[in-house]
Amino acid sequence: MLVLAVLTAQLCSHSFGSAQGRFPGVGSKSEWLKANGFYAEGNIAKEGRDYDKAIAKYREAIAIYGADFHYHYNLALALKLSGQTEIAAQSFRKATQLNPRDWKSWKGLGNCLYKLADYKGAAHAFRVALSCGAPASESGELRKGVAAAVARAH
Repeated sequence: MLVLAVLTAQLCSHSFGSAQGRFPGVGSKSEWLKANGFYAEGNIAKEGRDYDKAIAKYREAIAIYGADFHYHYNLALALKLSGQTEIAAQSFRKATQLNPRDWKSWKGLGNCLYKLADYKGAAHAFRVALSCGAPASESGELRKGVAAAVARAH
């Protein structure tokens, strides 16, 4: 019963599906609904720090419906947390392609690229994150990321 309550909370939370829990409008809505179940299971596993399970669940969701950037973003987070930085960067990149205005995806991509010593790419990603309306509480960190990446790129 507790698992059902947690799953229901996940399904109703902001992190579910696309913006405000609405169908992204691409492809099959029934496939998206089916994929959301795996996505919610991935969120529960990620919150429980079971990154391997989270990665598997997000990949299942993406295999069913690959057009929701949240799936790719959360897959990237789980990959990054499990130490798979290069693959995480690929997933963050896919999230930015699906939603080019999501500052969090750009920040995640920038952090991965910095760690992979792609400093020019990291500086670009951090700049885009800033231009996408990152909140003031994040702007200072993003500006520091740009400065550090630019300094390392030269």
